Amino acid sequence: MDRRGFVAMMGGGLAAPRAFAQGLKVWRIGFLAGSTRPPSMEESIFGGFLQGMRERGYVEDRDFVMEWRFADGKFDRFPVMAASLVRQNVDLIVAPQVALPAARRATAIIPIVMSYGQPLREFFRKAASYADRILKGARPGDLPMEQPNVFELVIDLRTAKSLGLTIPRSVLLRADRVIE
Repeated sequence: MDRRGFVAMMGGGLAAPRAFAQGLKVWRIGFLAGSTRPPSMEESIFGGFLQGMRERGYVEDRDFVMEWRFADGKFDRFPVMAASLVRQNVDLIVAPQVALPAARRATAIIPIVMSYGQPLREFFRKAASYADRILKGARPGDLPMEQPNVFELVIDLRTAKSLGLTIPRSVLLRADRVIE
């Protein structure tokens, strides 16, 4: 188990005493993800959220503790994972669109930050700005709905082939990334 996993398992207990001694609030941020936990959070798409928090002056394990939950591709696990975050009494939940229904069913009180339609690392970096505003007291319902301004066209040729689809060359040339 790595250090972050241990801290998450202990409920952020290692960071909290220092913050309480200084009279500071340590925010608990829950994060739902459909994938498997990556070997390095910083180098993964989730690193965008951590980067965004740093850009806003937050230091992990001092100002906030992450409660990561990974579904390992089994989206039916989202309701249990979301309920776990609610029991952990997180201050907000970051969830991709696919996990949003489970997060909403788990709580009507804890703010939920989500998005869609743009590269995930960039989304998670921008989600940190919403997290920042909520942690500073903004009401989630008063925050504007941000529309994505960066889109990525990814074509998975293996999936297309398995579905019996032929992707025109003109579309392949426009793709940002083609998975073969």
